Amino acid sequence: MYDLKSKATYLILTNLRYIFVWEHLLLFDLALPAHIDTKTHPLACAKLADNEDVWRLAKQFEKFRRGLADKRIKQRKLCFVAYVGEKIAHYRWIALGQTEMQAQPRAAHIWKVRIDPNSAYSFDAYTVPEYRGLGLGPFVFKEAIDYLNKKQVSRLYAIVDKNNWPSIIAVTKEGYRLVGEIILRRILKYRSLKYKAQTLEDQQILKKMISSEA
Repeated sequence: MYDLKSKATYLILTNLRYIFVWEHLLLFDLALPAHIDTKTHPLACAKLADNEDVWRLAKQFEKFRRGLADKRIKQRKLCFVAYVGEKIAHYRWIALGQTEMQAQPRAAHIWKVRIDPNSAYSFDAYTVPEYRGLGLGPFVFKEAIDYLNKKQVSRLYAIVDKNNWPSIIAVTKEGYRLVGEIILRRILKYRSLKYKAQTLEDQQILKKMISSEA
């Protein structure tokens, strides 16, 4: 039976996301080259994704079935994957250069992230639920860091929603440093955007790197 009440609630919440925007982001950075001490994983293998891996991403994950992975690759974004058997159990994307991001899935607000030529931005890391707790995230992160070290990338950035405690814990364990905070409040046409950091240099990094699209 079609649930009109649930449909109405969904439409109301969807519209509210476009009327009221309340986002609080944290910017982290990691100086490179860096050494990540992670042992060889007994169950998985990690690698930089090639064309076949991109095809497997589209086959295995619904979000990539409409060409999103191909689009990212064409934009010079890199994907690192971990396989358990023949199944992708974890993936992590790295952007080189300017990109866009959403603080949360299906969020109405789009942010523009500007990366200088010698830096990179880590985003959209995901572990398949049945493989969580096996250390695949750090395992793939080491593969990504080793690659960026060889390419002489000088700094890696990550942006995390302040309410996303698992991701905050993860980036802290990976050795990232908190640069500062970006706070956006928007109600209809009223808009407030604030950058908060401990030093003037970090404040300038925040303003230079992250801007609001709307």
